[in-house]
Formats: sequence, C-alpha cells, structure tokens
Amino acid sequence: MKNLTLLASKCSLQLSIWEKALYRWLNHSESGIPSPAKAPKRSRKVLKTTGVQHDQARDFLQSLCKLPSHYCRSSTSKSYLEPIFVSFEDLYRIYKDHCLSNAGTAPCKKAFHSVFDELNSALFRPKKDQCDVCCAFENQNLTKDVSDNHIQRKADARLSKVQDKLVAENDESVKVLTMDLQAVLSSPRLQASAMYYKTKLACHNFTIYDLATKRCNMLLLA
Repeated sequence: MKNLTLLASKCSLQLSIWEKALYRWLNHSESGIPSPAKAPKRSRKVLKTTGVQHDQARDFLQSLCKLPSHYCRSSTSKSYLEPIFVSFEDLYRIYKDHCLSNAGTAPCKKAFHSVFDELNSALFRPKKDQCDVCCAFENQNLTKDVSDNHIQRKADARLSKVQDKLVAENDESVKVLTMDLQAVLSSPRLQASAMYYKTKLACHNFTIYDLATKRCNMLLLA
C-alpha cells in the first residue's frame, strides 16, 4: 500500500493525474491496466403532456392567422404564421399567457414544439412568397382591386399550366416547357481573398424542364 501511495503521488505530480483516479483504476484491475470505461446509460425523457394539453395546444395553433403561400410551389404543405411573432420563444410565451388567462396548464416548450411540428407550421414567410406587387399592397401603395387581379392572374396561370401538361402527356406532338433563369453568379465565387477584387466571369444558369417527360436540361452561359 505504501508503494501504491508513492506511485500515485509521483504520477499525480509528473502526469497531472488525480490520485483518486489511479486508485480506482488499480482497484478494478488485476494487471494494472484499467478496464474500458463504460458509458453511463441515459434514460430517454418522456414528454410530460396530457391529451388535454395536446389538444389545447393544437387548437391554439390552428386558430392563429396563416399567410397564403402565394408564390411557393403548389405542392407545399407548410402553413406560415403571420409575422407577429419574433421567435418560437415569443410564440410559446404568448401561449403560456393564453393558458393562464383560461385557467389552463401549458405543456413544456419541447412538447409544444412537437405539436407545432406535427401541424407542419413555420414562423417566417419564405422569400419566394414576396414579390413587388404583394409588398406594395402590404405597404398600402396599391389598391385591393389591383392586388385581387394579381392573385387571380396567378391562379389562372397555374390552372393553364396544369391543363397544358395534361395535353402534352396525351399527345407526343405537344411540348410544354417551363424555363427558369437563375440570378447572375460570379466565377470564381469567393468571400474574402485577393481574387475577390479581380475581374470575374458572369455566369447565367438557364434551365428548361419538360413537364410531360420530366426531362431537364441546364445551360451554363457566360
């Protein structure tokens, strides 16, 4: 035991190893080599929420005003809340106040977030949703008639696209193509370098998509 104490003292001074760690390793090993450390078992935390709390949170989220997904793809399933909440913490704080005013009990934030994800909701409007006409109407620079006409033209264009796609699928002589031109990209694209200030090559990414055959061609123009 005296030799063990002396060894522990020397290792503690020279290798910066705690004496308690050395004693623990040697006591659990016959050869002097410590056995592999066992990771502690972590128990999965169960979200403490009742069926009533879940239904109340769901009803609250469904009652909030949603934004129309104007220029997102027609297949999108997300529902975007109006931009009155700064963050999810702000939304959860308002819900807790709502529960207190109605003599209810709010679930934990993690359980509330689970209900939020279950409804496939989002706080912020995607950038695709914004266009010049919509932003002008929101800032009260356009009349409601102009905005309604703008929305109707969007719906008519989408309906016409669906009808033309059906025709192209049944008639091989008809081609229905959609085209998209990406914003100008500079090559090389560098954030901070001596090359950043050099003359760059302006590149255009032009894409053509066949709605019937689902074939896509991409052209890189410079």
